[in-house]
Amino acid sequence: MKYALQMNHTLRPIYAISLFALAICAAATVAADTPWALRNRFSFSADHTTLEYAEDTGAWRVQTNAGETLAESQGFLVTLEGGETLQAEMLGAPTTTRESFTNRFGKGSYYILRFPASSGLVIEHRIAAFKQWPFLLMRLSVTNIAATPIYLLSLAPVRVPARGIARTWDAIQSTKSLQRRGGYPAYSPDGPKTLATFHDPAAKHTLALGVLPVEKAASEVDLRRSQDPKDATARAGWEGTIATR
Repeated sequence: MKYALQMNHTLRPIYAISLFALAICAAATVAADTPWALRNRFSFSADHTTLEYAEDTGAWRVQTNAGETLAESQGFLVTLEGGETLQAEMLGAPTTTRESFTNRFGKGSYYILRFPASSGLVIEHRIAAFKQWPFLLMRLSVTNIAATPIYLLSLAPVRVPARGIARTWDAIQSTKSLQRRGGYPAYSPDGPKTLATFHDPAAKHTLALGVLPVEKAASEVDLRRSQDPKDATARAGWEGTIATR
């Protein structure tokens, strides 16, 4: 499916990460493979885990207090009709903003990355962190500033690389499906997967990745086993995307 963005129209799928567990400035452009120790980043902690959010690309990782990486994302990917793709590394340094808010979930803060315009689009990636709840909401927004419609094929705010979710030897993985019906989310066993959880009872870690369907978008958590190049039968972790198509 493709979506037509009219001038000044914005498409905003919402994604959630659960962990059981600033003044306005311009972030420096950093290569995708830059070590995390050299990145400027926001950190969100819960119990014995921390999510680090790179302010240059919107990439993130979840680490334990012992320094073990449980999961990571390479940042967003926007695909236009015709196959052209946009990602943070090709857009230039974003403007970063922190804003306070109060809504029905209580008080919190937005951490917003707004990238320079490209191909008639302005892309914004943000995290909402709540003071009273152990989850984060991510939102990828795409606004058309051109005079003509621009067609989008997919929006992927989360891209998990090969073995990007690594703790799977003892973890229990499960999925659930929700679809938007009559303006409300409803359970749909045959629909696209909208929630994936990884629970390791021995290490007492639980990671949940989900998407909240909005408007008419078809959104899915599409995670699959990574293949170990040295052993095709090995359980080498998970990879994939959270995307709206």
